[in-house]
Amino acid sequence: MILPKFMLDIPMELETCKNLSKKIEIDIFMLAWNKFCDNPESIGNSKLAREEKIRAFRLIQNANNFLEIGTFNKANLAWLSSLLAFDAKIIDLDIQLNPIKERLIKNHIKPEQNYTSIIGDSTHLNTRNKVIETLNGDLLDAIFIDANHVMRCVLADFAQFANLVKPDGYIFFHDIQWEGSEKIKGVADAIEIIQRYAPVYQCVGNNPISHFHRPFKNGQFWGGIGIVLAKDLIGLI
Repeated sequence: MILPKFMLDIPMELETCKNLSKKIEIDIFMLAWNKFCDNPESIGNSKLAREEKIRAFRLIQNANNFLEIGTFNKANLAWLSSLLAFDAKIIDLDIQLNPIKERLIKNHIKPEQNYTSIIGDSTHLNTRNKVIETLNGDLLDAIFIDANHVMRCVLADFAQFANLVKPDGYIFFHDIQWEGSEKIKGVADAIEIIQRYAPVYQCVGNNPISHFHRPFKNGQFWGGIGIVLAKDLIGLI
């Protein structure tokens, strides 16, 4: 894939995402994924999906406060716990309770990590207030938005939680290639709106890190991690 140079100009912070995954990174990822994922053969668990996650989430190595929105099977959160600080505060936000996986992840994370499960609609103000209460005056190092993929819900999650991230933190989005359906606009549409005001970078499979762009072909495409630097949102949210 050949892109214009300006699309490949990325900030220094994202240099760590450039290289493809190493064996040890894959082994750690698969350890959690095989333990938590109910359908290891699904498209979301493909080699390319794994590759983009490993590369993008190098940015949260040793982070202290992390929120994931949309966590039902807990596989991604379980893997990310291995990257976070030994005493990290991990906030798990989902609209639906999954008691089996919740018990599993509590036994999976590092002993001194602090895990909190919040059940609620991420687009509702009272859910945001529960996150703020859990943070107890702290700010987040990063959030991962992976809940309802409809455009308005992605934008609502961004509006609700992006301003709880530290200026040197990150906002991640999942499935940024999904453009929705005939009647519903998807994640890609939300990202395109955000990019009008702040840069959104993308990590898609084993492709170079670049500024966000839509898929080059028509069709139903999933995957891709979007990354916004919180410092680029100062004065905007």
